[in-house]
Amino acid sequence: MLLNGIIFAFCFGLVGHSFDKVRRQLRAERLDNQISGNIESAAATESVPFTYPQRTGPYGFGGWLILFALGMIRQLYLHITSVYDNYITLRMADFQLLVDSTNDYYSPLWLPTVYFETIIEALIAVFIIIMVFMCIKHRKQFKYLAIAVIIVSAVFTYLDLALVLRITSGFADEVFEGTNIYEGVLKSTLYTVVWIPYFLLSKRVKNTYTS
Repeated sequence: MLLNGIIFAFCFGLVGHSFDKVRRQLRAERLDNQISGNIESAAATESVPFTYPQRTGPYGFGGWLILFALGMIRQLYLHITSVYDNYITLRMADFQLLVDSTNDYYSPLWLPTVYFETIIEALIAVFIIIMVFMCIKHRKQFKYLAIAVIIVSAVFTYLDLALVLRITSGFADEVFEGTNIYEGVLKSTLYTVVWIPYFLLSKRVKNTYTS
């Protein structure tokens, strides 16, 4: 009885040892096949040369964008100087007379108009600086910000002229003697008509500002 148990245990252990050996061998073969497959895939990938996407049309900062950039630099300078001039104006004694209700040229819109001009021109200057950063980084938001700045500048010009004409009604000839008060509006309108279609249709802008 004891001998039969020993023989059974020996046979069972032998079978288990053989099964475990086969299982480990199969696992090793599977691992070798997986490693070989990865190496072959990597070799196949490396053997295929990388091709850069082909661009059609002009690319990079150049062409009409240079003219637009020069215009924006000029606009930035004008907006900054205008903010400074308005700050000086608010501190001038002559302007204090204009906001005096006893003055012949008094209007309750003088002070709000100057503040409105100062705030909007400062914001446009900030947007232009952000736009320059996006232009350098080739961000696709550059196109949309440029269009927004053009539109905001045009609307600001129209509103500012309307406020000034409202304030100076009755003595506009004295205030604007020898000047064309509609010159700014005409320039802003022409600027909008030229540059918004350019940014919407330009292949250079589309190819360059994609990141």
